[in-house]
Amino acid sequence: MKRVISGGGRDSKRARLKQSMRSRKLIEDAYRRNLPEGIARTDSKLEQKHVELELQDTLGDMLPWAYMLLERNMKSLYEGSWGWDEEKKREELVSRRARFVIAYHVQDKSRDPIAFVHYRYVQEAREPVVYVYEIQIDALFQGLGIGRALMTTVRSACFSALVSSWSRWKIFARSEGWMPFA
Repeated sequence: MKRVISGGGRDSKRARLKQSMRSRKLIEDAYRRNLPEGIARTDSKLEQKHVELELQDTLGDMLPWAYMLLERNMKSLYEGSWGWDEEKKREELVSRRARFVIAYHVQDKSRDPIAFVHYRYVQEAREPVVYVYEIQIDALFQGLGIGRALMTTVRSACFSALVSSWSRWKIFARSEGWMPFA
């Protein structure tokens, strides 16, 4: 008597493994490609507000500023739910997988950072996704369209670094007002 195996047998496992391996390769390729660092294209609305966006693959000497902004904007929200873990947040910001878009307010000869988005390419359920870890905007500059511009820049950078079929985003909404730029 022969045993018949149907559906979720060995072939299904192989297919899932192949899909998982393809996703990992896409992610690794994305990290190997150099981001087009430097000034990103801005729209006239941002230029009128004296705002420039810049792609970066590390925070470098911007780490203290980014951490301070993150802590100022999010610490109370984290303490009300998961708890604030300073060491974990710093590790996330300096990870070799972290990518950033930073917004600067440019006026006269000064160029001051005012916002950033931290994102990564990850695999979830055997599919490649863009995972937005943080989007932080200084309170003085919220409501000016900077969040939308940051997310548009992330989307453009991801699609130029990867295949355009990547369309899944993972964003955890922890505050009001996040939806308009997602």
